[in-house]
Amino acid sequence: MKFKIPDYVFPLAIAVLMAVLLKPMVLDGLSPQGVDVIGSKGQTHQLKEYQNETGKKALYNPYLFGGMPIYFRIPPKAISVDTIFRYIGQLLSDTYLWYVFGGWGMFLLLRFLGLSQLPSFFGALGFVLYPHYQALWAEGHFMKFRAVMIIPWVTLASTHFFRTPNLYFMGLFALAWGNQIRTQHYQIVFYTAILIFVIGLIPLIKMIREKEWRVVLKTKLLTLSGILIALAIASQPLFLAREYLPYSARGAHTVNLKSPETEQNKKAGVDFKYATNWSTHPTELGTWLFPHFYGGLSGLKYNGDSYPSLRGKTIPGYWGYMPFTQSYEYMGPLILFLVILGIFHQLKNKYILVLIGLGTFLIFLSFGRHFESFYSLFFDYLPFFNKFRAPMMSITMTYFIITLLASFGLEFLMNHVKKKDVRLIIWIMSIFFGFGLLCWFLSSGFSFTHSNDSYGADTIRIIKGIRIELFQNDLIRYLLILGVVSGLLGASLMGKINQYVLGILLTGVMVIDLTDIQMKKPIQYSDVEKLERKNFRKSALDNFLQKDKDLFRIFPVGKLFGSNQWSYYHQSIGGYSAVKMNGIEELITNNLYQSNGNNFPLNLNVIAMMNVKYVISPSRLSNPSLIPIIDISGQSIYIY
Repeated sequence: MKFKIPDYVFPLAIAVLMAVLLKPMVLDGLSPQGVDVIGSKGQTHQLKEYQNETGKKALYNPYLFGGMPIYFRIPPKAISVDTIFRYIGQLLSDTYLWYVFGGWGMFLLLRFLGLSQLPSFFGALGFVLYPHYQALWAEGHFMKFRAVMIIPWVTLASTHFFRTPNLYFMGLFALAWGNQIRTQHYQIVFYTAILIFVIGLIPLIKMIREKEWRVVLKTKLLTLSGILIALAIASQPLFLAREYLPYSARGAHTVNLKSPETEQNKKAGVDFKYATNWSTHPTELGTWLFPHFYGGLSGLKYNGDSYPSLRGKTIPGYWGYMPFTQSYEYMGPLILFLVILGIFHQLKNKYILVLIGLGTFLIFLSFGRHFESFYSLFFDYLPFFNKFRAPMMSITMTYFIITLLASFGLEFLMNHVKKKDVRLIIWIMSIFFGFGLLCWFLSSGFSFTHSNDSYGADTIRIIKGIRIELFQNDLIRYLLILGVVSGLLGASLMGKINQYVLGILLTGVMVIDLTDIQMKKPIQYSDVEKLERKNFRKSALDNFLQKDKDLFRIFPVGKLFGSNQWSYYHQSIGGYSAVKMNGIEELITNNLYQSNGNNFPLNLNVIAMMNVKYVISPSRLSNPSLIPIIDISGQSIYIY
């Protein structure tokens, strides 16, 4: 029995569910307290002060890295969809709005592709509940999060346009992609451009085979027009970023005098090793099925039973191949089981085949340094590609494709299963069970250690014990989910429950599965204004420095250097910015810490050149040129 429910009910259900899950932001008016959120406050405080005093937008930030341009980060002034969101976001949670927007786009896309209501709803929920997307906004990567939430809309608009190439759909395509470009996260924009290309490839080949040259010419002209309009919509951030790129650490080659390889590679862009630090090792695809296959998060709150004294404390969970991780890449056995069913069911669908090909390509691309011969083809020869870092970021697009395929798998289970398909379903489920049991037996040979584990023997033993416990709990959880799904499938095939009830129950399993993993990531919510006052409360050191009316910079040494906290009140030569100028990057790399003799670690010539008047250090420094300020210095910080 199929219930006739208006389509709008499902997007409303997405909005309600996300409001419940994001209650601290939606109803309580709080914000996530991510590291990048606090860092951005330190970076932008003086810019806001300047705007409040003068009414003008600052184009340059003198408080970070001795000064750096900021004009290319100013939000677009041309009004578009994101402008409306920006204004509404002042009243309602900005993150919530983008989640709802992304979920609605996914639902409409799947409905347009011919899926019935429940599989479309399943795909939309699966898309917005992906734990990795949660980590984006939780850690302050808002631009990336917004760019990801626009992917379904760009896909919907471009699919519409390439199937019916006319001015109306070309305009929708330009509007969707232009707004994604305006997020200024160009790596996600790049992956979306590849997606647009493969979507348009099949209709183009068909037109060429049928020799519809007039339609080919019309489509090409409209596509070019759509791209130009999209670029025009995003022209303010896009072309300003292009202007600044050659001068940034991302766009220029950073000379490292200590590295013999530096002079051999004069190519602009980030260093290959730096660019590929966050590469997905092929075995880390196991995290798609087991959240703690490699320990989960680097900073993990322990809630196990093996070590009661550590319960509630943060432990180093991650032991994979990346330096650290702040997110779960978990997708779950149900979604991946449905993906395989969807692929088998849609093997003759050329649209789906090109998406499968793109998803496979993106997985290989995510391997980065672990598949260097493949990744280097793009890093060395594709324009602008060597400006990107974190190859594993391509998984953000891969998951979009995976949820789309899983929706087709649910559509197959609900509406197209025949007797001959039962054996296929049993075989696929058996493989999933077998893989779980295989991991159980092989796990005894896993190392459960990370290259950064610099602890004593007893501590390492405890950490390894916790990681083993987490993985074994995952295996039990995995087999339990498979058992529930198998039971539901068996009941459906035997006629105990109808297909619609099966769809509802499987959607419920997926929601519970993904939200459970989301809750494993501890997110602190707080009032942004209170958080800012708390983290940037003036200290005796701040008051001392502000009493000095000279024009000067400060130099936070060592572990203090990368904090934007100093930039909240003072002009610092340190800080954090992914797009700092290459000039300061080279100075830091080669000159700032070069000793001039007497085993003193700082280059006083460079410090003087940078107009540094005060050096702030977490440890004692001894040099005739440095005068200690005794009254301000304490046990944990020293000022000279």
